[in-house]
Amino acid sequence: MNDKKKNFDKAKNYALYILNFRDYTKKQMRDKLRNKEYEDDIVDEIIKFLLDYKLLNDDNLGRRMTRDKSKLNRYGKNKIKLYLQNKGIDKNLAKEIVEDEIADDKEYENAYYNGIKKYKKVKDDPKAYEKVARFLSYKGFEYSVIKKVLNELFKRD
Repeated sequence: MNDKKKNFDKAKNYALYILNFRDYTKKQMRDKLRNKEYEDDIVDEIIKFLLDYKLLNDDNLGRRMTRDKSKLNRYGKNKIKLYLQNKGIDKNLAKEIVEDEIADDKEYENAYYNGIKKYKKVKDDPKAYEKVARFLSYKGFEYSVIKKVLNELFKRD
């Protein structure tokens, strides 16, 4: 029992230490602790401890990541949802966060910005329409948004 308490304290101190540098999702923290070869029951206790003290919060972290990816990288909703899921945020929570945080007009604005950027590079190419569409799809925009941007960009010619 004493050895288990010692391991628990060691794991808790490690978790608190790494949280000083950045935030983690539950999954990321669980992976970090498992990589340090702590037992699963200790890892579960640490996760519960961190959740009780609100040191882990997937919702807040997901919202911050969503705002960052939308503003800095100008990604679309689909790419951000996938990014959040890859970070360990539940699929339904990721969808809810993205829908709450990114307004449709903001997504259109990001798509238009990305579309113009790509259009300037490929406007003389005979396959410019397809290239811009593919680029916007890669950036995570939905078909309806891509279609609006393409109609706006290619009506100028």
